Amino acid sequence: MPLLLGDILFQDFEIPDRITGLGGRQALTKHRLIGGKRSVNAMGPDDSDPAWSGRFQGGDAIGRARLIDAMRLAGQAVTLSFGSVLMSVVIEEFTYDYEREWQVLYNIRCYVVNVIIPAVDQSLAALITGDLASLALSVSSFVAAVR
Repeated sequence: MPLLLGDILFQDFEIPDRITGLGGRQALTKHRLIGGKRSVNAMGPDDSDPAWSGRFQGGDAIGRARLIDAMRLAGQAVTLSFGSVLMSVVIEEFTYDYEREWQVLYNIRCYVVNVIIPAVDQSLAALITGDLASLALSVSSFVAAVR
């Protein structure tokens, strides 16, 4: 799974086994009314903070850790991309443990600014729509035959 954060492409041991904190909540305004009735207003998504850990290893391990820390210090939104996930994030927390000049363990947590949902391939959408139409016709024919 390629992992890209800003201009940094994570490689080898740098790539985490898992990235946690995907998904999120729905921001709600809740009102409890007289008589036990409730009113809810959906305010929009409240994305969770993706986080992961890994290891920088090799001659440039400490340099790569410092590059990520510089992005954290800048506080600017950067692109986070892995698998089919693409989002704009700010590095909220980055810590690293210096073991040796060539081995640095790290932990990172990002704050999601925006989730970028790629456009659906139109040919795939057309296939799905066609399959659904065919299924509906088959179900209608089956129901008519059973009656």
